[in-house]
Amino acid sequence: MLSKKRKRSDENHSEDAPTSKKSQLFSGRDFRKRIQEDDAVSAIKEFVKICKSGDTQNAALEYLEAGGGALELLGLLQSDQKKNMAIVVPVFSALQFVIMCTITDAQKYRPSTEEACKHLLNYYLPTVHDMLSLNSTAKHRQIVLKLLAAMVTLSTRVAQMILSHVKIGPTLWSIFTKHTKPINKSVRTTYIHFLMAFLFDGCVPVIRTFHNIGYLSCILHGLVYDSAETVHLVLTTLQNNLLMNVAISKTSKLHTFSNPVVKSLLSLYNWKGPSKWKPTLKEQEENRTMIESGLEELHQEHEEIVVDTVHEFLQILCASHKYGIIFHDKSIGTSGKKHNELMQKVLDDLEKPWENDKTSELVLKIVTACPDLTKCVLSSVEPFLEPRVSVKWMKTIKFVKQLIKNMDPEQCLKPYVAELTTHQITNIVQTLTTPPIILRAFASGMLQHKHLVIRHESLCLLLAMLQQFNCFMIAIKEWKAIDPVALKSFNQSIIKQLPSTEVMLSLWKKLLSPPEETENDDLEPSPLVEEPSPSSHVLAIIDSLLIYNKCFPQVLDIPSSINFLADIEQILINEDDLEVIAVVQERILKLMISLDTFAFTPDKGMFGDAISRLSQLMECHSATISLRARNILCTLLINTGIFEGILNEVFVWLHCFLTVPSEHKKSVVNLLVKSIVKVSENPAKRLAGEDTKNVLESSRVEDIFNELLEDMEDEHIEDNDTPIPVSGVTLSPLLPGVLETAAAGENTAEEVKCFLCYVIIHLFHSQPSQNVLTHLIQKWSNLVPPSIVNYINEWSSDDVPKPLKKQLGSHSLESKVSKTLLTEGENNSVYEILGLNKHDVGKPSEESKDLDLENLKTKDPIHILLLYKLCVHHLVQLTLHGEFTQELRDKCKNALFSILQIISELDKKQQDDMNISLSNEFFQIINEKHLRLICLKYTLSHPVLLQKFTPMGRKKQVMERLLTELILDLVKLISISKNDVQDLFIFLNPFKQKLINCILKRLKKCQKSKMSLTNEEGIVSMIELFELDFCDISKLMDFIVKIPNEDLICKTVDSQSLSVWGNLLNHFLHRCINMHKPLKPEIVSSIVNQLTLLAKQEKLDITSLEDSFCQYLECFPHHIKHVTLKLMIALLHQEENASSARLGMLILSRKTLFIHDFISKLRQNSSLRQKAALIFPLLSTVLTSNIPVEQALLNKIYNQHEVQIHKSILKPSKAPAWLKENMTYVSYLVDKCMGAETCHKLCEDLKSKGFNLAKYEDFYLDLITCVFMKSSTNQNTDGDHITNLATILIEMLVNLSKEDEPDEKHMETLCHKLQNIVVSNVGKNIKWTEVRNNALWPKYIKISLKCGLQPAVDTDGILLETLTKLCCNYCQSNQDNEQINQIFQWTLSHSEFLNIMLGSSKKKHNLLELLLVLAEKNSSVMLSTHIPVLLSSYNATMGTADKLVLKLLQLYESKGVSLHECRPYLWGEAAVSHYSVRTDIGMSLWRQPYASQVLELLNKDQVLQTISKYPLSRGLQSSSTICDDGIYDPAFYLPLFSHLLAPESVIQAPKFVVSGGFALTIAALASTCADVRAAAYLVIARLYFHSEAIRSEKGRMLGLQFLDAIRNGISSLKNKSENPQLPSIITSFLARTSLILTETNHTMYISLQNFIIAKSSLDMNTVPEFFTFFHSSEVEYRVYRRWILQILCDGLRSEMDFQLSERCVVFKLLLGFYSSALCDADTKSQIMSVLESAVKIQTPTELLVTKNGLISWLYQAISVLGPNDIEVMHSAINVIHSMWDTFCVSSETCRKKLINSVHLPQHILQLTTKLLTRYGMNKLPVPELKKVLETINGVITFENTKAICSVINLNEDLNFIVSSAKKTLGSVLDCEDLLLYGCEFAKTIEENKSGTESDQAIFHLRSIIVKWLHKMHNGQSPQ
Repeated sequence: MLSKKRKRSDENHSEDAPTSKKSQLFSGRDFRKRIQEDDAVSAIKEFVKICKSGDTQNAALEYLEAGGGALELLGLLQSDQKKNMAIVVPVFSALQFVIMCTITDAQKYRPSTEEACKHLLNYYLPTVHDMLSLNSTAKHRQIVLKLLAAMVTLSTRVAQMILSHVKIGPTLWSIFTKHTKPINKSVRTTYIHFLMAFLFDGCVPVIRTFHNIGYLSCILHGLVYDSAETVHLVLTTLQNNLLMNVAISKTSKLHTFSNPVVKSLLSLYNWKGPSKWKPTLKEQEENRTMIESGLEELHQEHEEIVVDTVHEFLQILCASHKYGIIFHDKSIGTSGKKHNELMQKVLDDLEKPWENDKTSELVLKIVTACPDLTKCVLSSVEPFLEPRVSVKWMKTIKFVKQLIKNMDPEQCLKPYVAELTTHQITNIVQTLTTPPIILRAFASGMLQHKHLVIRHESLCLLLAMLQQFNCFMIAIKEWKAIDPVALKSFNQSIIKQLPSTEVMLSLWKKLLSPPEETENDDLEPSPLVEEPSPSSHVLAIIDSLLIYNKCFPQVLDIPSSINFLADIEQILINEDDLEVIAVVQERILKLMISLDTFAFTPDKGMFGDAISRLSQLMECHSATISLRARNILCTLLINTGIFEGILNEVFVWLHCFLTVPSEHKKSVVNLLVKSIVKVSENPAKRLAGEDTKNVLESSRVEDIFNELLEDMEDEHIEDNDTPIPVSGVTLSPLLPGVLETAAAGENTAEEVKCFLCYVIIHLFHSQPSQNVLTHLIQKWSNLVPPSIVNYINEWSSDDVPKPLKKQLGSHSLESKVSKTLLTEGENNSVYEILGLNKHDVGKPSEESKDLDLENLKTKDPIHILLLYKLCVHHLVQLTLHGEFTQELRDKCKNALFSILQIISELDKKQQDDMNISLSNEFFQIINEKHLRLICLKYTLSHPVLLQKFTPMGRKKQVMERLLTELILDLVKLISISKNDVQDLFIFLNPFKQKLINCILKRLKKCQKSKMSLTNEEGIVSMIELFELDFCDISKLMDFIVKIPNEDLICKTVDSQSLSVWGNLLNHFLHRCINMHKPLKPEIVSSIVNQLTLLAKQEKLDITSLEDSFCQYLECFPHHIKHVTLKLMIALLHQEENASSARLGMLILSRKTLFIHDFISKLRQNSSLRQKAALIFPLLSTVLTSNIPVEQALLNKIYNQHEVQIHKSILKPSKAPAWLKENMTYVSYLVDKCMGAETCHKLCEDLKSKGFNLAKYEDFYLDLITCVFMKSSTNQNTDGDHITNLATILIEMLVNLSKEDEPDEKHMETLCHKLQNIVVSNVGKNIKWTEVRNNALWPKYIKISLKCGLQPAVDTDGILLETLTKLCCNYCQSNQDNEQINQIFQWTLSHSEFLNIMLGSSKKKHNLLELLLVLAEKNSSVMLSTHIPVLLSSYNATMGTADKLVLKLLQLYESKGVSLHECRPYLWGEAAVSHYSVRTDIGMSLWRQPYASQVLELLNKDQVLQTISKYPLSRGLQSSSTICDDGIYDPAFYLPLFSHLLAPESVIQAPKFVVSGGFALTIAALASTCADVRAAAYLVIARLYFHSEAIRSEKGRMLGLQFLDAIRNGISSLKNKSENPQLPSIITSFLARTSLILTETNHTMYISLQNFIIAKSSLDMNTVPEFFTFFHSSEVEYRVYRRWILQILCDGLRSEMDFQLSERCVVFKLLLGFYSSALCDADTKSQIMSVLESAVKIQTPTELLVTKNGLISWLYQAISVLGPNDIEVMHSAINVIHSMWDTFCVSSETCRKKLINSVHLPQHILQLTTKLLTRYGMNKLPVPELKKVLETINGVITFENTKAICSVINLNEDLNFIVSSAKKTLGSVLDCEDLLLYGCEFAKTIEENKSGTESDQAIFHLRSIIVKWLHKMHNGQSPQ
């Protein structure tokens, strides 16, 4: 219809219709009619025009809604018009709009549109290629690229097809990516959109394929001239879908983002835009006009967009370890290896990145992520460090400063510090913090420069360096990474490189001297450079001196002539900002105090001046300055020595001082200074009287605690007789001194008295005892208001205490808290008092909720601490006064916990809030971590609380009980944080000891008076809370087990249970298990005796104790020897319970001597036989121990339980628990004792009864299986019962599958049962006709296929496996063909069939096995349409699934199914795309793939892997046991190559060689199968035929020369067989050579080429070029040597290869060269690998050991290994392990020869142990450890004699083996126990072959120890 010729030329085909016509609304129906007529082209053009116009009317959608579609548009192109651009272009344009409409507005048409796209690719691909070709126009390319972009966006499947079918070569890349004018007609933008479409959907397979092709690199160059929108599109798409896609490997990203690409991306920081690409004169004029008109702002906006986008992209690419192209360097640049070579090149190429903010930020982030690049960056900075007053120099210095500041020791050093040496760590620290490059710049005079700007910036840089150095040194000390001596040496070396003290002081002196006259002569400062203020420079100097003093305390020596305080007044004489002056003064005071502490003692004049200045600074409006001044003042006061031992009192004085009004602070300061001066002279003079003196000279709090504990240990003292301890020194001499000084004054101001009142109140609340303070108040009562005196006296006397009111004012926080605690009915919480919302105080075990502290009335931590002490004071005093009630206890608890919660929040926010951080710094001055710890320590150290702590008090001790509960709640709160528990251990210990002593006191009373103790509530919970250590537990256990047995029982009227002592015994056993600490044997024996007596008690539940003791014995089996027969007998007298049975099973399984006594008891005691729940578990143990039980006893047991067994068979829902749990023995009993008639009757009853149960338990399956199997052994049944059993199991499986969520475990059990029956001997009697005719059979098949093929159900594929076995057995004749066909069709029609076949799940193997069985049973099911699916599921490897696919393909071919349509057999993903297996296969079969497409599927790495591991025994038809999905299958690729190289085929011979096909063919010449070798020779012959036809002389001659050399070499062989087998060494050499000859840039190309050219015939009786390459004199000699050794390693596969090596004396040469100084570590490792390959073969092993002295050579080689020869040691392990494996599988004659000649097992054992010791402190990898242990275990098992075991020494060898295993595996506790306690009663463990390597290593280690102990110590402990 479109054959009518057009008059208009092709160039004008897209001209629009005349504009004079009036546009009408588009009609989809009319359009469809028009395209069927002669003016179809005009209609399509109008349609395209409407779509382009962007009109509101969606023409494409209307067309689709009218029934049209993409396929209809494609139908307009007839076969003879595919190259008629006048028709193709409008159709392709219209198709693009239809596809885009489908994507955006018409998703329901997506399937049909997708089919149209596939149709286009199948039928019109030549047209697409023509429009993309070099002869096409730009417009045509744009149109087809837009169409392809739309198709890619539509579907990932279409995208895959486009990638595989549409070929765009490098020539077209250069054309498509070229910038052209005008911009709107450039193909580049369209091409970029096309490429980005592949990444748009985020499909990983599409992206991976697209990425591997390498399209991206071509567009990234030249982005600098693309539009901002294009750049943004490219970078954001790459970032989101490629760069941050974890499925794309880092190697692939490195391949794409090479150095030139990254440089192109960096150039985008200077983005030009399209207008600046080769601008014409007209465009230059337009640019000037644009600038003049102000449109340059638009360009700047675009430039900002581009810069921001590329900056974000490069930050991820260059600074992200997860997504980018950078790597972790564990040596941080000290190993000499370049781990980030690409990034180093990028940084080297960057020119002055610090001059641009974005590039500077990028480089900083790169170096922060890769600190190993620091040296590289600093080297590029060095030339620009020369001082000059310019903005550029300032940016350089700031860049270096920021670079150093970004280094965080936690991130860049801590992860690798364990693997670094001391020298490496010091080098790293210096490079990152004090780089020598910068230090050299300082040495050149930067700090002494005449310009202030340069001096200041240099000083700031030095300050940053020292601060970072200090951070790193603190971290290193915490990690203990360096020895202190080495650390000191490193410090001294750094000191020598830093600017000296004189240089630092010269900076200060320059500030005082007038400016130099020459300062303005030259190098005038740039007006853009702002000169620093004097104050900022002063601060920089002071901070530098401070950090100098902190890092190097002994270095800084300040002359006494320098007066900083006086100098600062001169320097800052013109400074108006008072806050700045305050900051400077504060820093100077801190510096002066830190430099010379003795200059600020109270006897010096500077002390008072410093106090005065600091008090003024504390008044500063800046909270930061105030807090810093307070911290300095605190340090100053502590240095006076008057607060020694009571540093917390400093808090009180400082806080009270802050409450003094500003105008009165001077008088208070004077008073304090005078008092401190007087007190410091002689503190004893401040004592007012002898009574006070005696109190102050009494012992400290720690001594009081010790006295208290001694009192508690005195068993004659009753609980109430414990005296209240006298308070220790908790008051400094300062208060008496202040009172004395104030009293000596004439008139004491009221404000001073108020200050004293405030101090006295808070000190009073801080005193454990008020005696001293009361005495002081009475003596100087004239200075203290009466209200204070009365308040103190009320607490000191027996009067009822009253809250604070007038003393501090009723509105003070102290008064409100005191009132809340003491006033009944007062409900105000502490939260409300402190200004917070009401907050529920959580239980101590709960984590505190976050609090909002915004409205907190006081954020001063000291004030909050004093409030906490007030609460503790009230709590203690209320207890002493006898006023402590339940209500007051709750109030005190809420108050304490509320304040602790607030304090915790303050501690959390110290990092965020500078003021809170400074407050916490204040606490660190007194060596405390944080405020919370101070509060908790104060509470727990209070002697009254300890004295009143009564864990086992009497009922009348109400107050003690309430206080004890509060203390326990506090301990619970502490236990939430493990850090708190560790920090407070010494404070919690007295409470724990008191608890222990109380328990011991009670236990002693029990022993003496035989008194019984009722069940004490809470003792066990208290024990758990305080976490007793093992010594305490052992001590208590020693007493508990000795108390009378009746004291372990708590008796009531109705019942009896374990007493508190019994529960403690149970708890302590659990604690011993958790701590893994065994008890003393005497204690265990006592526990056995106690448990024996308890077991005899009637109605006593000791289940928990039995379980605990059973777990203890399992943990420490050596203690089973203390278990007596009496306990075993006592357990038999127990009531039926699981705990007694478990303990009895453990005893019988480990102490088999008791089994005979147990059987004897069973024989004698009929009532014992009746206890089924007890005896059946024990009988199961007897059964596993293989000790026979007479039939008569078995009959008695069976007869007593026969009724219950029969009932359980017929009614499983009523089966008793003992039967379900002991099904193994029940089955045994049924098999031995149930009669044939009974079995027959039960089977018949089951058959007639039917199965209506909703669910079946596993025990029931075992039970009925046992009955039916026993019945089937009867000859009279004739297979009926086994048939019924199979039918029953099928019915169960069908019923189970009907559930919404089938129990997969139960399903698996059913399937295994069914499989076992089918494959068993009785399974042969199954009447399959009855099974097949049963209505359940088709249901079972459907269920098996439905559930078996679902991905979420039956993940292991057991249903398919079972169905396969059933089909394999029941289909015995051709009568079942119809059903086989039905099953086959059901399988193929399943919705998940394709997904499984094309995937790699476990079910794929089961599905293929099913298909294979069905195809073998009925060949009619096989159709040619199945072949594409099979090829798509095939990967051409030796994997299990792939071998099944190949077997199916071979079966199809053998049965006459035509495979011709699919030749030459694409496979895998390429086949999926080509054959369109997910849609319509028939559409694409007509187009045969090219041979090159097939060859492109060969993976280079997999080709090399196949050459290395070629399956020698694999035949073309025979099966092979080798399963390796990493190597290609010769049974597939050889016939494939033969077809590709057929004479009539068109193929490029070089392509075959380049792809690796020739290498794979050569590898097949070593096969042991004649048919494989024949096929390989055929392929080579056909290749020779095609090579002769090559036109290129060079390629043809080299290829023919190679083939001729091979042919002539084979012809010269003495072996006259038709298809001779070549040694693997020869084939490996030739195969790898063929690959290298295709790579002209390869290092070995020239040498191998010369070798081939020089040889007309290859010598097949020698190792080619071995001596030449091994002793190569080339520069790259290591490459040659490594290559030839790899040939030997891969090629040594058989005795033929060894004989070839022997002819060349390979092993003599290698063994001799190993010891040479020329042999490096890599060569040694490779020589070991060659030996490993050799000793895997029997004859070479024998010859190397007996003739070549391999054993003695290994001794020598191992003896010289050092800790750094890790790779060589790994290789040596492999050699020894392989040697032992070969010895084990050798013939008996060979083994005897090796034993008699060299006693190989003993030498292997000695070699292995010796090699293991060479590892030293290095951690052995798990695979190597497993091989070592497996070898040792194998030797000991093979020759289990005392002589062989004596080779292993306990201390030198066995302990080292265990410690090495522990280092690798983490925990080998069981093995350590065996060495410590012996293995006499240890559990026997079977090896789990399917377990992890770690599990297998532990098994072998355990086996070694057990066998060694049995031979050397008869199973007893060796220690």
